Parts: sequence; C-alpha cells; structure tokens
Amino acid sequence: MRTKYLLAAAAMTGLFAACSQDEVFNPSESKNDLEAARPKVMGEVVFNDATPTTRYNNESAAVEDKDVFGAYLMDEFRGYANGATGEQPNANSTLWKYQDNWWQMYTMVDYIQTNYGYVYNAEKRVWENPAAQLNEGNYILMFPKNEAATNRRDLWQHINPVVTLAKHSDEGKGNYYVNRENQFFLDYAQIYRDDNPSVDGIFQLDVKLKAVLTYLKIVGWNQTSTKFRAKKIVFKAPEGKPLPTIAYVKPAKQTDKKSGYAYWVTDDKDAAGKEALDDCGNLLGKGLYNPATFTQEAARSLVQYDAPINQIPYGLKGEDQTVAYEYSFIFPGENGLELGANTQEGEDCTFTASIALPAFHDFEGYSFDEMEVVVYGELYDKGTSSWRSGLLMYLPGNQNQKFTLNNLKVWESGQDIPTVQVYFDDHSFVQGEEIRVESTKDLITLLNARLTEATTTKNIDFEIYPYGKGLAITDEVVSIIKNYEKKTGNYVNVTFKSDLTQRQTPVILEAVDCINMFDYSGVNVIANANQTSSAQLLNIATLTNNATMALNKGYIGTSIVNTGALTIGTTEKGMSPVQVNVTTLHNENLLVLNNATVSGKVENANAMNVVGDATVTMIVNDNNCIECGKTPAVLTIEETGTLAVDELTNTENDKVIVNGSLTAGLVRNEDEAAQFDINATSSIIYLSNYAEINITAGTTTLGDGSPGNSNQSNNYGIINIAEGAELGVAGASSNSLRNNERAVIKVEGYLWDNIQNSGVIYVIKNGHVITANSIYGKKLGIIDVTEAANSVDANAAKDGESYATYFRYTVGAETTAAELRASLSARISAQNYGHNPIILCWSDGSATTFTGNLGGANVKFVSIGCNLEFTKSVVFPNLKEEDATAFVVAAGTTSVANGASLTLGEDSGVLKADWSAIYATIGEGASFHVNNTGKTLGGGTKFMEGYGKNVRVFGAGEVASDAKNTDFKWVRDITFSGPWRESGN
Repeated sequence: MRTKYLLAAAAMTGLFAACSQDEVFNPSESKNDLEAARPKVMGEVVFNDATPTTRYNNESAAVEDKDVFGAYLMDEFRGYANGATGEQPNANSTLWKYQDNWWQMYTMVDYIQTNYGYVYNAEKRVWENPAAQLNEGNYILMFPKNEAATNRRDLWQHINPVVTLAKHSDEGKGNYYVNRENQFFLDYAQIYRDDNPSVDGIFQLDVKLKAVLTYLKIVGWNQTSTKFRAKKIVFKAPEGKPLPTIAYVKPAKQTDKKSGYAYWVTDDKDAAGKEALDDCGNLLGKGLYNPATFTQEAARSLVQYDAPINQIPYGLKGEDQTVAYEYSFIFPGENGLELGANTQEGEDCTFTASIALPAFHDFEGYSFDEMEVVVYGELYDKGTSSWRSGLLMYLPGNQNQKFTLNNLKVWESGQDIPTVQVYFDDHSFVQGEEIRVESTKDLITLLNARLTEATTTKNIDFEIYPYGKGLAITDEVVSIIKNYEKKTGNYVNVTFKSDLTQRQTPVILEAVDCINMFDYSGVNVIANANQTSSAQLLNIATLTNNATMALNKGYIGTSIVNTGALTIGTTEKGMSPVQVNVTTLHNENLLVLNNATVSGKVENANAMNVVGDATVTMIVNDNNCIECGKTPAVLTIEETGTLAVDELTNTENDKVIVNGSLTAGLVRNEDEAAQFDINATSSIIYLSNYAEINITAGTTTLGDGSPGNSNQSNNYGIINIAEGAELGVAGASSNSLRNNERAVIKVEGYLWDNIQNSGVIYVIKNGHVITANSIYGKKLGIIDVTEAANSVDANAAKDGESYATYFRYTVGAETTAAELRASLSARISAQNYGHNPIILCWSDGSATTFTGNLGGANVKFVSIGCNLEFTKSVVFPNLKEEDATAFVVAAGTTSVANGASLTLGEDSGVLKADWSAIYATIGEGASFHVNNTGKTLGGGTKFMEGYGKNVRVFGAGEVASDAKNTDFKWVRDITFSGPWRESGN
C-alpha cells in the first residue's frame, strides 16, 4: 500500500480573476468631507508609548527607533449637534470626551481620510510628527504604517505568507526561532479640539497598539535514533482553497453575530437591546473609545480578511498580489535547523518556533482547525552516510507522536499562547508516491527522496495532486525521471490528478516535449514549451498551448486553448485522421489542420489553415474583439486542403478563403463586413449570407440533392459570381436559393436552377441566369441586364403570373425608342421580351433627350433620376401602380419640349418623389397628360405621392388629368410668375 503524504511550498503568483479596487472604487456624494466646517486641533499632537513592549515581544525586540505607525482619520463630519447636551461651537466651554452627541457629529466609515506617519523617538519614548495638522475626529492607529493606503480608499495591511524565521536573540533559549516579519497592530483614538496641551504646548495622547494577528508555538522533539534537519513548517489550506493575506480595517462594518447586521458600536447594547459582543464573544464597551475597554479582541473585530483572488486593494503591488495556498515558515540557512538524535547526549533534539498567523475564524468555508501542517526536512541515513529528504507529518494510529492543530485558537490577552506539540520518530518521517504539491522545488525534493530509496526491481507509480496557482514541470523534473529510468531500466509512471483541488490547478509544462511523459486525470495543462505529442492525450480538462505544439495521435478532453502555433494531424503515409474530441477548441494565433477530425466547436479568432483532409463539427470564424486591435480572423482552405464541416459561421470583419475543397452543411456569412471567397469546388447544403460572398472559380452547389428535402438557402447581402465560375442549386426541386429583398447577386459566370429572386440579379457581360422566379408572397424580383453582353434567358415567370420577374435596364445613349428597343431585345431573350415587365431607368449617364414609343416592350415602370427632356410626344401605355416605384421622378427635372406631350396610359402609375416635391417643366405648346382612373397608392394619395404632395410646374404648357377624384394641387413656385393650375384643370 502506498504511503500518502502532503507536499507544499511557497505561494505562487497572483491569479487573473482578482480585480483591482482601483477599477471598482466609486466615490459618492456622501463621502465629501466638510473640511471647512470640521474643527481643527490647535497645536502639535504626540503619542506617548505607554507600553514599551508595543510589539508582542516574548520573542522579538521592543519598539525600535524610527519605527512608524499611521494615523488614519476614518469618519465623516456630519455637522454640529445642538441637542440636549448643550453643545456649543466654543470648544473651551464644552465637555467633549464623553458627550453623547459625539456620535451624532462623527459617523465612522470604512475608508480613510488621512495617512499621517508618526515616527518613534526612542530617546523620548514618544511617536511624533510636527508637520501633521489633525482634524478633530475618530482615528485608527495602525502599525506598521501602510504607505500605499491613500485617501478615500480602504485601510489594509498585507500579510506575508512566506516568512523566514529568526533565531531568538537570547542564546540561552536554545533552538528557539521567532517570526519578526509580519507585524500588525491597531489602536483607536478620539482626538478633540479642546484637549489641554502640556506646558510646552504639545498635546500628549497615549497609544497602546494591540496585536491583531494571533500567535502559535510549535514545539518539536526528535525521537529518532539519527539526526534530523528541519527546513520549513508549512500550513496548507484544505483542498487548495486560498488563504487570506490581506487584512482590511473596517470600523464601520462591525457585525453582530446574532443579528448579522453591520454597525459601529456606540454602547454595550445593539439595536435589539442585546449585549454587543465582538468576534471573540467579548463585551464591547461604550463607543470603543475608552482605552480601558479597547481590548485586543476589539481591535481584531475591526479586521476583515481576504485574498487577492477576490479583490486586490489599491496600492498592493507585485508579488504581494500572490494568491497563497499555504503559509510557510522557513528555518534560516542552507541546511535549516539540525537536531540531534534522541540517544546522543549533549545534542539538542528539540526546537520551538513562535509564529504569527491571521486570526480568521471562517474563510472560504474553512477554519484553522481544518488546515494541515507538515515539517519539511532531511533525515540522516547512517548506512549511506547521506541525508534523505522527506517530511514529518501525523500518521493516524501512531501512538508515539502527535501533530495536531486542535489547540490552535485565537490568542487573547492574559492567556497562554496556544502550543502545538510535534513528537516524531522514524515512522513520522515519510516518503511516498502519492503527493499533494504546490511548488516545483518541493516536487523535486520529494521525487529525489523517493527515487533514491526505491528498489531497482519494479516500476514506480506516482499520483501527484497539484494545488495552488500552478505546478511547473521543468527540465530538472524531467531529468530526474529520465535518469532514474535509464539507470534502473524501470519506468516512472506519473499521473496528475485533480480530485484534491477545487480550483483546477494547472500543470505547467516548461520542459520541451514532455507532454507524453505523464498521464492526466482531470487536470488543466498549460504548455509554455514546444511539444510534439506522439501518443493520444486523454483526460486533460483544458489544454492551453502557448508555444508550438503538434498533436499527432489525438486528444480527448474538455477544451483546447491555443495562443501559439498548434498543428493537428500528420503527413505520415497511410495514417488515419488524427481524432480530437473537445467541447471547444479556441484559437488565438495559428491553427493548422492536416489529416484531422475535430469533433466539437472550433472558435477561430486569428489564423486557421486547412492544408490536408479535415473534418470539423462546427467552426465559428470570429476575431472576438476588433475594437481591441486584433487582426480579423481568417480561415483558409489551402489548395491541398479539403474541409468537411457541419456548420460554418463567418462574422463581421472576418474572412473565409476557399482555395481547396469545401463541403458544408450550413454556412452563415454574417454582418455587413464579413467576406467569403470561394476559389474552388464547394458544396453547401444551406447558405445564409448577410455580407459578401465572392465565387471566383469552380462550381459551388447548394442543396444536398436528396429527393424530398427542402433546403432553402438565403441571400440577404451580396453574391459575386465571376466569369467561369458557377453557383447552382442541386438536387430536389424544393431546393432553392432565395435572393431576398435588398439582396444582390452579380452574375458574370453562371447562375442556374431554382433561384427565387425578390432582390436584384445583375447580369454582367456573358453572365447567364437560368431561373429567377420571385419568392412567394414577397416583393417581385428584378434582373438587371444593363451590363449584359448577350441575350439573357431567365426562364422566369411572365407578366401576370404569381412569381413574375422584372427585367431592368438603365437607358444609355439611346435617344429614340427604336434604339432603346434594339438594346432591350439584344439583352432579353425572345421568350421573355414582351412578356416580362421591364423597368426603364434614366440616370446621370443616360441620354438627356428621348423620343418615340416603345410599342410591345412591356414597359411597366419608368424611373427618371436625371434631368430629362422629352422632345416629342411619348406614351408609356402600360405603366401601372402595382409597385411604389411606378413612375419616379426624384433626382431631376422632367421637361416636355414645346409641342411635345408626355402621356401615361390607362391605369398608369404616379409621379413619386421620396423626400421633395416634383419639379416638372412643361414647355409652351406642350402637355403633360395623365389618363388615371383613380387607383390609389398607400396613404390615399392619387396621382402623385411625395413630400407635401406637391408637383411644381414651370412653363406655359398644359397639365391635365382625367381623374375626377385626385386630391393634389398644382402649385406655382414662388420664383415663377406664370400661370398655375388646380386639380382637374
């Protein structure tokens, strides 16, 4: 049966989860100090050292010259209280020290207003600061002074979790070691404006600093028959929980155990009339300002403990932000404290260590009684004349030694310091294969100890439980294991386990190519050195790669985070795809897939390259935070790569480049700035595009071709099909590509099969469109043939059919109807020309004059976006008002030349201007005639729809309408002096 022992060491660096108080502090109006109204103390204040042993000095020195404590004003001045006590502004006529309304004038708070330093003058035995100008109020006095504590912030003291013990100054004490590094003392004082100065004009106030930390003595006795070296004493928190290293002074946050409410005690009863007790169960005196009642317990009751994993106080710097999982007390010197054997006369085989610890009772759900204590050291081996590393610990059932914390309680004034007795013999000094460890140094010590003593006839199985911030596996750790294996021919099997820690302490690989040397059981692994994995990795919770890593045999775990360069797969011939099973694989740098299968979600936030065959469950191509200065995420399928993915999402500002082969179940190209470039053969079952897709080569098919399926892809953005490239819908007739309203497809190549179009399809040069019906129940779609070089045969539904498709043409240099008819018939196939509605657009690049009639061109709408003059009579007989764009004159002036006429035929549409009135110039002898039967558009507007429902008419021509129920008026522009007409004229 293996021997179980616990290995621990110095605290590690601070955790990322901690937040700085500087980030969360938010001063409020209530914290504005009324400096102008607050009374001042006239003259200098000094503090008498009434107790020359200010520090707890059973083992340490008394107060030293130049020591400094801080005076912290921690209240708010609420103003004068003119109550029944007869408070007067004249201080000299008022008794201040014991009047009840002091607490009405001054309210205690949990932040500081001042940080005055008072220096100890050993010759005078006083603390002094001639430059300090004190206000009247409530002061907390703390030793040592915290230089980092600033106004309007918490008052706190840091407790060092790693302490080097010092030999007691009295050599007669023997092996007596003390802790002098952590000092933390408090006092409280009310300072009044009318204190009577001494003869020399200086106020004399007593200070009695009370110890806040608790004290413990450990008495050890070596009962073995050989010598022992004690290296350090370690207190380990249970299950890797953090230990408090920050002590906050919170005078406004007293807590009554019975009620649970926070308050500042002003008398010996709480609000419910019950006795007010401190955390130690002692009665608190009235106001806590009487030095006789301000006991050590009261001082402690002002303190709340915390760890920087929860909050980093303002001003805490560097290594002090470390989250500690153990308190270590180190014996000085390279070899520590050497104790003689119990059987050797004249040699001291005992030691005493006096240490200071935070006086917490319940922190993170545990107390001191639940902590474990071990002594690290070396036992002398007489047989080999060498020292063997190990540790002393309590073994259940061993009656010859005792090692317990049952006696550890909060030390109180007038009581004996709790003592823990450590009696140990050969059985107490252990070396084993089940290790709980925080630091690499201690791991090395215990590995060496065990492997030195191991037999050479069997393999050794280590079970290592990391706890704390992280366990680094260094070159030295790797060398110890490899050297033993080489020397003995036996294997060292190391398994990292996590079931003794609640915080998933990571194993940090600092040695190159060591990842396959170990087994893992639910731990997190961080690779800071390059790794090549030649065996399948199992049971890692989260693998984080910060270097270069090649996974050549697979991985099964919860997740992978890559901030370095990660390659999954191998080019080795005949190898099956490398299988990676994760919930998520998050990439922040470079991810390469080569002959790999990833079962899980890949989150690519930087560069992802597919260079061989790859199968992935889901890919989200998203750079997370473009505002943070990150480069866009780019997913590239190289020419040699083939990617099969169930679901692929490309987000804003990010890009997908397909140079190889893509087979996808669902592709989402989201947000306006996303880009998707397809340069090779691709197959997509469902497509949802809100951005831009460029198909530059190959054939891209939508739908899986399975009969009976309904795979309806959607385009809400832009799809560009280059010359020679194809986009088509395959398989069942129910498969389709929906080009939705305001969506665009630009076809220079080939667009075929079941295309449902309610947006615009641009046919460019030799582009070809087979089918372009509209989406059922949606706006009728448009095929723009302006830039088409050949006849476009859309096979689209005709005029009057449910899914009719409109052709659109922007009039170019055509000045006559005959020229325009020739342009239209060259671009629209015979089966569509005259049957599908045509929208004509005049733009800035169009001819500015036009004459003639288009006959059977089936012109349905006319859009005039430029200045256009009709030189002869023109009739658009088929214009209807089925669409709001029926007849648009919005960007220019429509002029009818002298003697000409512009006639809109039966059931014709309306003049429409989006945001301004329509300006129509009708020349002398010309006419603008609307044969309108009275059909209305939305809003009830007949004949004309636009801002103000006005048509401004210039010139002397005639404007007429046959409609009897129109509700517009002809309005003369104020700059025009000619005649104007009203409705019906």
